[in-house]
Amino acid sequence: LPPSLITALFFHHGTIAEVKGWTLEWLATCFVGFAAATVVSSVVFGVLVDRYSARRMLLWTTVPMLAGLLCLLYGRSDAAALLYLVGLGLTTGGRHSLSGAIWAEIYGTRHLGGIRSVVHMVTALLFGISPAAFGWMIDLGIDVDAVVLAFALLLAASMVMAALATGGQSDTS
Repeated sequence: LPPSLITALFFHHGTIAEVKGWTLEWLATCFVGFAAATVVSSVVFGVLVDRYSARRMLLWTTVPMLAGLLCLLYGRSDAAALLYLVGLGLTTGGRHSLSGAIWAEIYGTRHLGGIRSVVHMVTALLFGISPAAFGWMIDLGIDVDAVVLAFALLLAASMVMAALATGGQSDTS
């Protein structure tokens, strides 16, 4: 879910900046924070995956994005733009570190190629659908904040479902 939501948001940053009162120059500058957070998070989560497992870290990679979406939803200041993109960057970096390990931990390595191909196919499909769906909602007159709230609720629901699927423990997803 996080990569497709991030893609949808990135495609519509012009609209988001306009609604929030941010300049496009400022929002572009905030991508330095996104990039730095992605790099730092990749390294940190790489170490944590090696120490604790990808399963245990999966839910934790989503927390910064949820915080970033809340900053986007409720923030109007320039700092909110930076915090929003840093939150997305932390999740992006964490997910990069997990992507190679999580499928092998859950399913083993025997069918790893097939599993990864299905995951990448679904991800590519969602990458194509999510920006169009967000744009369609904007065209229908749905408020950007309402869409961001829906994204945050979807993300929170996915976290709850993952926690419930593991009996409330964070060691599997």
